[in-house]
Amino acid sequence: MPDVQTTSGRIRVALRRMALTVLALYLGIAAWMVVEARSQAHEPGDVVLILGAAVHDDRPSQVLQRRIDRAAAYMVEHPAVSAVACGGRSPGDRLSEAEVIRNELVRRGVAGHRIDLEMRSTSTAENLRFALPLVRARLGAESGRVLIATSNFHLARAKLLARALGLDAYGLPAATPLRLLPWASTREVLAIVKALAVDLAANARAR
Repeated sequence: MPDVQTTSGRIRVALRRMALTVLALYLGIAAWMVVEARSQAHEPGDVVLILGAAVHDDRPSQVLQRRIDRAAAYMVEHPAVSAVACGGRSPGDRLSEAEVIRNELVRRGVAGHRIDLEMRSTSTAENLRFALPLVRARLGAESGRVLIATSNFHLARAKLLARALGLDAYGLPAATPLRLLPWASTREVLAIVKALAVDLAANARAR
């Protein structure tokens, strides 16, 4: 009959190793997120891809507003650049995320004809996958640079999934409100694990 204490000790060792593995994975992903959050394109882009976030009826949330502000400032400075605004409509909201993004860009001085809308998506992977035909139409036959306007903590996953679609993707990071950063970053680590396990392959098939 096996020694109970020996079996218990082995279980504790296995659990400790598992916990250390999970911790190492978490810290590795978090470090990658920090590096990507600070990365920006050094050459002008051709299309700005603005990823959606929550809206309140017909107004952007604080997180989405910062993404819009970042994209608007870039587009005003670079008048030849076009944009694809992403995001569907949640139950109870009057407008989709994409429509809210467009309205705010126009209010900031960006001409409406420079903005295409992707209004079906409900996730980051879908944002990028459903926007792909619009981005390609804007780029034409050339393979141009795509700038992803999204929150800094979100940029690593967004670029990973965009490049799986074959896009030459770079970052246009927007600052995240400090009070939201701890929770958003923790949740994003889990979302990256899902992206590696599921979304990456789905986007690669869609390219």
